[in-house]
Amino acid sequence: MNIETELIKKEIRENIRILINDKKLREAMNLIEEYAKIDSEDIEVYSMKSIVLILQDNMDEAEKIINKGLSIDAENFDLNYNLAYLYEKMGKLSYALKCYKKALENCNDEESKANIKNYIETISAEYSFADMKDRKKIAFFVKQGMDSFLGEIISRLEDEYETKKLL
Repeated sequence: MNIETELIKKEIRENIRILINDKKLREAMNLIEEYAKIDSEDIEVYSMKSIVLILQDNMDEAEKIINKGLSIDAENFDLNYNLAYLYEKMGKLSYALKCYKKALENCNDEESKANIKNYIETISAEYSFADMKDRKKIAFFVKQGMDSFLGEIISRLEDEYETKKLL
């Protein structure tokens, strides 16, 4: 893509951030959908869309969007952070911890690292690891891009099993 197109995309992403910060969620979602038509491969689309869905209290759909983005880039800081936050809000603290740790591994900002470490410490202090030890474990082996249906199955099993998706 040329420089002009990249500048336009950057401006649109900034406008989406402004709309989200101003709590104009419907407008932000509309702009996200339009932006996705320009560049559906941009991982930021998944991140921004998940933020809007979380703010709209649509946790199930936000989880689907985040997992779809993570199937493209499992190391993405924003998506792992958003998923950690989502799981924390849903009370799935073991999963929140796992995602915060993954986000921490991929974080380049020192201030964000410090905040994430605080979240990890706070959740660890509140979370009973005995609950996690007693749960059965299940792993799903899947080829990259062939897991479109798997996210919902895993989310349904997470309360009873410790789940892991292996690519």
